Amino acid sequence: MSDKIWYYEQNGDRKGPVSVEQIEALIDADVLTAQTKVWCEQLDDWQAIHRTDLKALLPEGPIAPPPLPSKQEAAPVNPVPQFQTANTDTNTNTRQQFKANVVSNFKSLSVLKVFVLISMFPIFLFWMAAGVMIWKSGNLHKKEAWFDAVNNDQGFLVLQGVFMIAAVITFCMFVYRAAYNAQLMSNTKQDISPGWCVGWYFIPIANLWMPWKAMKQIWRSSDGSESGQTGINFWWWFAIVAAIVEVIAVEVVYGEYTSLYSSASSKAGVMNAYAFTAILSALSVMVTIELVKEIEKHQNEKLREISIS
Repeated sequence: MSDKIWYYEQNGDRKGPVSVEQIEALIDADVLTAQTKVWCEQLDDWQAIHRTDLKALLPEGPIAPPPLPSKQEAAPVNPVPQFQTANTDTNTNTRQQFKANVVSNFKSLSVLKVFVLISMFPIFLFWMAAGVMIWKSGNLHKKEAWFDAVNNDQGFLVLQGVFMIAAVITFCMFVYRAAYNAQLMSNTKQDISPGWCVGWYFIPIANLWMPWKAMKQIWRSSDGSESGQTGINFWWWFAIVAAIVEVIAVEVVYGEYTSLYSSASSKAGVMNAYAFTAILSALSVMVTIELVKEIEKHQNEKLREISIS
């Protein structure tokens, strides 16, 4: 049964194709009932759900009888215009279609959230430990030793690279799905499409502000609270400042500006700036983890609200 592709009837229209899992979700959301007509290739004609293999998905209890055929009533002497009733029926049908569309097409974020946390938490620990060790080291020689270990040790670089690649892939997948759900549940076309919510991270110059706008759009459609948008502002500024200071520190030590890295005081200043950057990067990663958890939670809550409305 799980491999079959189904279609169902709603307000006289054919809907589908949908999977058995989607049919089950629509039944749980009370969009489909035992009397809803369905069809698959194995059936000769449309049948009520309780007369098909899908009967096992129905809640336990007696099957409600189908509605009686409408009776033709005599027209009243002064008939009441029906446009208000028709409009109400149209609105009800529209709401039901929106509800069915959200329930059947919502993309779960739960598994991706776990993978984001697994890949990002080691990065948080790495940067926090590096920043604290460089900052707390008692003399310049130890600071430089930790700096070299972080930036040149092959073991550190390979391990960090593995977790970084995993974090980028899972986070981009999470952002795409979250943006898709946000557009689905708002029932309006968003300014930034789900694809570009991810794509802007990889466009030079534009990636300084467009990912921030995309994340705020996702948050507004998922929750809408101002406190959450403030958190997004901190998240993005942490990431931008940390990236800029890190590039400057590395260039001063290894790049074209080594002349600035000459006196003991300047060396200590660069090391401390790099330590500050590492700690800021760690905080940015932690805020990202919390942001992912909050978006997943609020989108699930909004899905439940739509399902029972």
